[in-house]
Amino acid sequence: MYLKELSIPEKSYIFGSVGRFHKQKGFDIIYESFKSLKLENSYLILIGNSHNEYKHYKSKNIITLGHKDNIQDYYKLFDCYISASRWETFGIAMVEAMTFSLPIITSVHEGNKDWISNYNVETFENENIDDLKNKIIKAYENRPEKINYNLDRFNYDNTCNDILNFYKDL
Repeated sequence: MYLKELSIPEKSYIFGSVGRFHKQKGFDIIYESFKSLKLENSYLILIGNSHNEYKHYKSKNIITLGHKDNIQDYYKLFDCYISASRWETFGIAMVEAMTFSLPIITSVHEGNKDWISNYNVETFENENIDDLKNKIIKAYENRPEKINYNLDRFNYDNTCNDILNFYKDL
């Protein structure tokens, strides 16, 4: 779909991340980890607002893009999703990645520490570039299959019913 526009050859392995280009999101950690690996036929796509301030992140196999209204099309391009947030209140982009059945590599932080261990994802120590490098190499070498995540706990109707039942029980 967008591979040709992005100059990415077919059959490439694509890592991706979505969020604001802000220190909180850890794009710098992802960038530093990925750029030094020199993985053959592998690409990193970083998507989010304020990307123009991070033009220096571009390289032969690292692409930065601004806000996309059709973000689902980019999630479909990714083979693996990376979240390196230093802190979050929740982290909706990771649930979006789960919706697209993407294997995930994520930091553990305040926003996901209570629920992320219930899912089959790779975690790395927050802000640990070497740990993230190892997880990227593992994903690149093993090429994990798509994962069917049970997202019932994030279902709007289920959540509303849980809240309603909580108040009924009071």
